Amino acid sequence: MAKVYNKLHAVKFLKKSYSLKFLFISFIGIHIPLIGIIIFLLSTDAGLEKSTLIIITLILTLVATASTLFILNSLIKPLIYSKNALQDYISEKKLPNLPTHYKDEVGVLMQLIQQNILQLDSLLKENQEITALLSHNLRAPLLQIKGLCNVLEIQKTENKDIVDKIDDITSTQLKNIDELLLNLKYHHIDDETENKAVDLKKLVKKTIEEVKAEASKKDIKIEEHFCAEDAINLTNEHKLGLVIQNLLSNAIKFSYPKGNVIVALQPYQNKFKIEVKDHGLGFTPDLAKKLFTNSASVGRRGTNGEPTMGLGLNLSKKTIEQMGGKLKAHSDGENKGATFSLII
Repeated sequence: MAKVYNKLHAVKFLKKSYSLKFLFISFIGIHIPLIGIIIFLLSTDAGLEKSTLIIITLILTLVATASTLFILNSLIKPLIYSKNALQDYISEKKLPNLPTHYKDEVGVLMQLIQQNILQLDSLLKENQEITALLSHNLRAPLLQIKGLCNVLEIQKTENKDIVDKIDDITSTQLKNIDELLLNLKYHHIDDETENKAVDLKKLVKKTIEEVKAEASKKDIKIEEHFCAEDAINLTNEHKLGLVIQNLLSNAIKFSYPKGNVIVALQPYQNKFKIEVKDHGLGFTPDLAKKLFTNSASVGRRGTNGEPTMGLGLNLSKKTIEQMGGKLKAHSDGENKGATFSLII
């Protein structure tokens, strides 16, 4: 870090203000000629001609100007370091090593750049690990399907057991791929998409229709409990629809066959609350603490052995919070069902 900036930061009254450092150096630079002339006149008794006084003034002014520009140029080096750190990470993925102990505005800027680049790099590495895991998990079942198809081709006969295995493996893979695509949608939704007035009743009904085929496989009934009045909200329809779909899919996944899922829409403290309630696996208080984390270890298989990545709820919560809402979860315990409340 520039020595000038470091030394000025050690001055107590300049410690917390970057702009004050600039003003202080500028003030000193402007007054160097005046101070120099006063000192020179006080130190000599000889009378000076006007030309001599003008020459001395010009020399002091040039020295003051050069010194001030040099110090100010050194003072902006922390900004240059910050810019270079961002460019190095963007172009070469080189992690910065900016100082984080300075207290003024530029010090806070360097601290934020350092922290955010480290967090971004950690997130990118985590996504790479997840991608590698998904690639491995998706590849293995496809190889199994290929092997079973080869067996069918060799036998040239109907074999119900093998066909059933192919169906089961394929169904599992389709669910994995659907969840992967859902997660990718969460990550790539345009945050700048303009919010528009959305009819929440229509949106929830539409989402219910989309998951009915999934529910019918387990003979699960979806009940709708909607408020009588209109439910119009200014929100991002696409984002909200993805979150509701994820909550409904989870409710179906963790419900027992021939059970029911209740979807409620009601006014709530000048907002709206959408509840998705099931009577399935539920969760313990210990699991509740990890429910909205990004750990894949939180994921559990559904009541029919449906796979899960354990990432959907974490992404749903982040999405809703970006929209200014809240996502909460409640369960009375294991095998006592769960209720997810979405407030927007």
